Amino acid sequence: MRRDEIIPVGLLLLVYLALATLFAIRTPAWQAPDEPAHYNYVRQLVDGNLPIIAPGDWDQTYLGQVVGAEFDPAYLVTGLTYEDWQPPLYYLLQAPLYRLSGGSLTAMRLLSVALGAGVVLLAYVVGRAVVTGAVVTGAVVTGAAVAAGGARPPVGRHRRPARVDHAVRRRA
Repeated sequence: MRRDEIIPVGLLLLVYLALATLFAIRTPAWQAPDEPAHYNYVRQLVDGNLPIIAPGDWDQTYLGQVVGAEFDPAYLVTGLTYEDWQPPLYYLLQAPLYRLSGGSLTAMRLLSVALGAGVVLLAYVVGRAVVTGAVVTGAVVTGAAVAAGGARPPVGRHRRPARVDHAVRRRA
């Protein structure tokens, strides 16, 4: 990274960290996409079980009831395990924090925020190596917005900024 890029990229990272942290702290539990299923994947690992896809993992009727009730605590989310097919790296990174924090959803979201900052920086570095100027900035800003979700694994989100970059370059 060139010296004249440090301040703009630093500002971008600060804005990302501020917005993503606010999202992580202020969003009610289970309100980010598939959050209970991702949480339960980590819980299964910490409990010493490997996640296994099984019939009944995706129960559309129950999921509809839970979502319709806005994740009312009366509905248990421990059975929502339909993300068991995901590769394990993100969840293995989350497992020690889950154990140390007693399963704190906020702590796990904040780790996602930190990982997302790495994705933002990586998107900039890769984009800078491929193209220059506004296209890179647009791709990185889009990547930051996608990674800011905080509830889903940012580790697998690295492909999205590249897709945006490709689409922008084709139109230019």
